[in-house]
Amino acid sequence: MEISRLSDVALKAVDWAVLLSSGELSEEGYRQFEQWLGQSADHRQAWRRLHGLLKPLENQTREQRVAIREALDAAARERRNYLKKGLCVVAATSLMPALVRWAA
Repeated sequence: MEISRLSDVALKAVDWAVLLSSGELSEEGYRQFEQWLGQSADHRQAWRRLHGLLKPLENQTREQRVAIREALDAAARERRNYLKKGLCVVAATSLMPALVRWAA
């Protein structure tokens, strides 16, 4: 979902997730979070949805995070190589008429 399409409630849930994971939230901050959560069903639903999205990431080991990062890096390298090859083909086909004229 695009950030511009997130509701104010969803954005506030993200704010709370950042604060809660920072380790710097005071007891008063925790009370404010609980109060926000209890204010409406929309707040609770936004929190559950966000927490559901983030939960799988919490349980990964360092090795799993490294493996994911390596896989993403490999995919990026492969994509760059594919683009380089594509650019070479485009360049070669673009130069072909000039080479034909030059050789003639």
